[in-house]
Amino acid sequence: MNDLKPRVSLVKIPVADFAASTAFYREVLGLAEEFAVEEYGWAQYRLGDVPLCLYVPGTGGGSGEPGGDTGIHLAVDDVAAAFGRLRQRGAEFACELTTSDEGSSFFEVRDPDGNTIKVVGG
Repeated sequence: MNDLKPRVSLVKIPVADFAASTAFYREVLGLAEEFAVEEYGWAQYRLGDVPLCLYVPGTGGGSGEPGGDTGIHLAVDDVAAAFGRLRQRGAEFACELTTSDEGSSFFEVRDPDGNTIKVVGG
């Protein structure tokens, strides 16, 4: 497969409450919403070259379970400042701002469905 040079084409996160989730990703995380269509249970946000997509299971986007660890790590230049901004915006944290033994800093934020996203200093 390495000879095909695969790359990440999109990231999908299952959500149960479409309105609350789109508001969270747009207003709390501050992601640029490319489009959101409640009828189809699909919203798309731009993260650099990779779209981050929200979908309501059973509406065509997939059949994942909302409320788990997404496995997504977002990198920010100033992780402490990002943590402070998200706290001011009312974000719920699965893990407060932490510095690991090797010196990197991170926190984990939960979306309205309980999906966990790790934010790391980059």
